[in-house]
Amino acid sequence: MVSYSVEILLGLLFVLCLLFLFRSKFAGNRNRKSPPSPPSLPIIGHLHLFKKPLHRSLAKLSDLHGPIILLRFGYRSVLHVSSASIAEECFTVKDIIFANRPRLLAGKHLGYDHTTVAKASYGPHWRNLRRIYASEILSAQSLKASSSIRIEESKLFVLILSVIKRMITGENKCYQVEEESAKKQEAKIFIDIVEESFILSGASNISDYWPIPPPLMKLAGLEDKFINIKNRRSAILDQIIENHRRNRNKNITDKKENRTPALDVMLSLQKKDPGYYTDDVIKGVIISLIAAGTDTSAVTIEWAMALLLNNPEVLKIAREEMDEKVGQNRLVDEGDLSSLPYLQAIITETTRLYPAGPLLVPHESSEDIVIGGYHVPKGTMLLVNAWAIHRDEKLWKEPLEFKPERFLTQDFGSGEACRNKSLKMLPFGVGRRRCPGEALALKMIGLTLASLIQCFEWERVGCVDVDMTEGHGLTLPKAVPLEAMIATRESMAALLS
Repeated sequence: MVSYSVEILLGLLFVLCLLFLFRSKFAGNRNRKSPPSPPSLPIIGHLHLFKKPLHRSLAKLSDLHGPIILLRFGYRSVLHVSSASIAEECFTVKDIIFANRPRLLAGKHLGYDHTTVAKASYGPHWRNLRRIYASEILSAQSLKASSSIRIEESKLFVLILSVIKRMITGENKCYQVEEESAKKQEAKIFIDIVEESFILSGASNISDYWPIPPPLMKLAGLEDKFINIKNRRSAILDQIIENHRRNRNKNITDKKENRTPALDVMLSLQKKDPGYYTDDVIKGVIISLIAAGTDTSAVTIEWAMALLLNNPEVLKIAREEMDEKVGQNRLVDEGDLSSLPYLQAIITETTRLYPAGPLLVPHESSEDIVIGGYHVPKGTMLLVNAWAIHRDEKLWKEPLEFKPERFLTQDFGSGEACRNKSLKMLPFGVGRRRCPGEALALKMIGLTLASLIQCFEWERVGCVDVDMTEGHGLTLPKAVPLEAMIATRESMAALLS
């Protein structure tokens, strides 16, 4: 009887302590101004308000409640920002406080336990990876040295995968028919895995919003899909690393390109410090290059072609610019891109209307902070809606119209006082967590789109406009894949034969 009384007393004491802590926290916060927040439900918070695609649902909430909103995704606090000026505040003056990443299920399994450059929190490990990308793998010198690869490869999605794989491994074989078929099959398998990864990463994962014990997670199979993709992907990456490691003494550098492949860079680092540069870290670097440079680039090219088909007068101007600056006696190459301002404007306008990542990769606050005059607590996940900012009528004249020419003037856009004009365009993020592969992606998108315009005649299928409905996922795909009628331009046929 005494033991039961002691247990009851301890239980009451525990409850009183919780109440005291709650009252103390409430007393400390009640004088702090919190961001606007729609009415929520117990346990689920605001999750019931969202439909796919998420960026559009969040944009509608911003229309009702303002450009900065505090939401609850289950137990997780989320700050949604749809204003360029507030995004500027987050990513300039207070950038370091929002440099962390939230720990999500996708980062655990697809980000090799949050160790990739995209998933790692801010700290020594992330800074080291960023240095490797900036000084070795994606430096200006490395990109220049690998330009001939991008010119040689010719198919849209397989082109992008092949470019990155050759940058990683330095491999440049002359394939026989059987080997070529195997190469395409390998590319298809990996493309499928990359696409599944993006779709799964963009889906709702219950464990990201509620603290579910690991045994229950395993019992419910909540991680099964992630584990399946991770294992399939690792099987391919392990083979790539092992093959390269075996042949490395014969092919340390690509002497023709005067460059060191990314995999050689990582294996050299592993030899110096095997405890830090594990195979998982190397696989994380490889998959970051592939994932960031494949689906995102291919999605942008597909949106660009869809917009050009719906706006044939823009396509006509782009082709005229190509014929004038490049001519029809040779194929466009990477060196021509800087002399094609209208093409560059088409790419920029495409990423404005249809950014590959409509919601920037989530950030997380490392301490309490004031944003836009509102108190934001430590551990809040930050979602910046690039899609909404790119279509903000306070920033852009006729924001829903496809007008590449808006980027041919120095003072593009209009309206809101945003000190840094680049903050009006966020297709690759901004600040210290800006995508390190931006330069590579723009070169691949530019060269591919230029080749498609220079070499082929394009027409819509039928008289109806191309369906521009948005799909959903971590990237922004078309809901209906692009279909078009295509024919080789007569003047280019000899160069393509």
